[in-house]
Amino acid sequence: MRVDPRIQRRLLDLASVDSAIRNAKVDLNKATSGSAQDIQSEKATVAGELRDQLAIVDGIKVELRKVEDDIATAQSRIERDKNLLATATEAKDISVLSAEMDKLAERIDALETKEIEMLDTKAEAEAKLAEVQAKYEALGNEITSFESEQNEKILVAKKELDELLENRKIIESEFPEELLALYNKQLERYGVGASELVGSVTSATGISIPATELAKIRATSPEEIVLCPDSNAILVR
Repeated sequence: MRVDPRIQRRLLDLASVDSAIRNAKVDLNKATSGSAQDIQSEKATVAGELRDQLAIVDGIKVELRKVEDDIATAQSRIERDKNLLATATEAKDISVLSAEMDKLAERIDALETKEIEMLDTKAEAEAKLAEVQAKYEALGNEITSFESEQNEKILVAKKELDELLENRKIIESEFPEELLALYNKQLERYGVGASELVGSVTSATGISIPATELAKIRATSPEEIVLCPDSNAILVR
C-alpha cells in the first residue's frame, strides 16, 4: 500500500487521540466504580444505634409518666384523707387516716426523689440521642456529597470521552479507507495503530530497531506503508 507521507504522519495525531480515548475510558471507569459502601455500612450501624437509643428514651419517658401518675394518685389520696379527717370524730378513724397520710407523704417524697433521678437520666439519654442523630445525619450528608462528586466526575469524564470520539471521527475522514482499516486492525490487535520512527527508536516501544531491519526500512519508498517490527503498528518515518 502506498500513501502520501504527509497523510501517514497524520496517523500520529490519530494515535494520540486514541491514547487519550483509552485514558478517558479509564477515568470514566474509575468514576463509575467509586462506591460509598463503607460510609453506607457505617450509617446502617449508626441507624441501629439510633433505634436503640430512641427505645431507651421512650422507655424512660414511659417510666417517668408512671412515676408522675403515682405521685398524682398519692396526692389525690392525701387530699381525700384530709377531707375525711376534717369530718372524722372517732379517734380510731383519725388515727388510721393520719397514719395513711404519713405513709402517702413518705411515698410522695420517695417518688419525687425518683422523679428527679429519672429526669437526669432522661436528659443524659436525650443528649446521647441527639449525638447519635447528628452522627447519622452527618453520614447521610457525606454520602450525598460523595454521590454528587461522583456524578460530577462521571459527567466530566463522559464529556471528555465524547469530545475525543467526535474528534476521532473528524480525523478518520482524512485517511484512505484501506489505510484506516489497517490502522484500526493493528490498533485492535496490538493496542497501537501507528508508531513514529525517531532515529532508530520507535515511539510505541522505545526500543531501537536492529541495524539490518532499519536499513531495509530506510531503503523503502516513503510512500510505502511499513509496519514496525516490534509493535506491529504502522511505522511513520
